[in-house]
Amino acid sequence: MPTLKLRDDLAKDAQVARLAELLGVQTFAVVAALKTVLAERLSDHPGFEEFWRVYPRKEGKLAARKAWNKLRPSGGLLAKVLHGLARWVASRQWRVDGVVPHASTWLNGQRWEDEVDDRQALAGTARLVGPPGKYAAFGPGGQGLPPGLTG
Repeated sequence: MPTLKLRDDLAKDAQVARLAELLGVQTFAVVAALKTVLAERLSDHPGFEEFWRVYPRKEGKLAARKAWNKLRPSGGLLAKVLHGLARWVASRQWRVDGVVPHASTWLNGQRWEDEVDDRQALAGTARLVGPPGKYAAFGPGGQGLPPGLTG
């Protein structure tokens, strides 16, 4: 987590003092909580670099990182995002036609939930890199692809 330097006089701020009073806690507790929340929001959420390695359009990395951190995928959502990405990477629209949105657009629009035209998928062309067994690998013949996405 990054170290945050908040204003030195934040503990003397009238709004912080009022918030502490409303919560029934001391002012330093409010300042500490603010630092924690801000640090969590400003830190990179795990999985972005893996996502970026696989995403085919390498433009707008900062915007993509912001969208990723806003989404904060973990557990089941992370698996869904990466599985959806693998389906789109294997699609004709992305592979052949070259119509790939910016990563931030794809993330903000929750495009991993969109349906890929199964008839246009190119089996066996996408592979997610990760620890063994963590994500489905898409190898020759489309092993691991959802039913109907194999050619």
